Amino acid sequence: MNDLEQRLADELGAVATELRTPRVAVPGLVAAGRRERVRRRSAVAGLVVAAVAVVATSSVAGLRGDHDRAVEPAPAPVVDDLARPLSLPWWETIDDQDDPDMGVLHAAGSETPFRATDVRYLQGRTFVGNDAQWWWELVEGALEPVADLPLTGPPVVGPDSARLWVEDTGTDYGVGVALRDGSGTAFSLPPGERPLAIGLTEDGRLLMTRGAEVFLGRDGRRGPTPVLGVPEGAEIAARAGGFALYAGGRVVAGRIDDTGRIYQEWGTDGDGAGVWSDDGERYAEASDGEVRVATRSGETGVPLDADLLRVVGWESETEVVVAQWIEVDGAVTGVWRCSTSEVRCAEVADAPNGKALLPGL
Repeated sequence: MNDLEQRLADELGAVATELRTPRVAVPGLVAAGRRERVRRRSAVAGLVVAAVAVVATSSVAGLRGDHDRAVEPAPAPVVDDLARPLSLPWWETIDDQDDPDMGVLHAAGSETPFRATDVRYLQGRTFVGNDAQWWWELVEGALEPVADLPLTGPPVVGPDSARLWVEDTGTDYGVGVALRDGSGTAFSLPPGERPLAIGLTEDGRLLMTRGAEVFLGRDGRRGPTPVLGVPEGAEIAARAGGFALYAGGRVVAGRIDDTGRIYQEWGTDGDGAGVWSDDGERYAEASDGEVRVATRSGETGVPLDADLLRVVGWESETEVVVAQWIEVDGAVTGVWRCSTSEVRCAEVADAPNGKALLPGL
């Protein structure tokens, strides 16, 4: 008990026993209280100084090299945009013992069970067909038949999303054109060799072949007009705004003038196994070890260390998708996305593997 507490105890004790209160020296009591306050402040100050010393010591220790004990955040993983999943449609078989031909169409964020032998991706629209040449288009997650009869070949899509196809009626051939607004035209072609739809020109003429003959048509009131100037032995294929010719190891981009005669705009080396871009101004073809992209202004080669390669489609103005495909087995063993701006390829994540169909295969 300190001096102040002792004096107070004596005074209270004297009052409690009704004894004469001892004389307390007030100045001494005040002095004792002052000494107690000073003592308590000194104790608190000592604690503060000690705490500051601990913090200072820790800070100095950190500056001296103990900072490696702190946990640093892990760096964010680097994601290669070229390796992102496919946006092109594709079909793969499923393990179904009861129906080995059944598969699943992956397109537009949906998965649709279907039996398919061909997949086409034209101007952003997905078509699937089977061996009997029945064709369907994927519309809002559902497959809708292109026609009520088998077709002579795949449908094609032209400017303004017009769709062209040729039906096999068994006696003659029906040509159909459907526009996005629901309108369209239809007419018949006489029996003979099977006509194939090739494309639509910008002025609305229908480009078709019948054997070695290439011709233009508009409707049933006027007969087909032969296309003039096609090199002998050349193959003709669709290209937005015109057509493409493959002959003698060359790929040629061409158009048809008002008189029905073809003229060549530009060309590049190739065998015609590649894919044209949606605007018809870029052509990509793969060979062992390289993906070559050609335009009217030149070519770009993107290295890819693989063989058995096929370009299957364009995903943007600068990106093409390439598959390693074993034709005998119908198996896809690798898928890459190649960029002409970055001049490199990356393997696609979650890509099909095994028996699968991609556009162009």
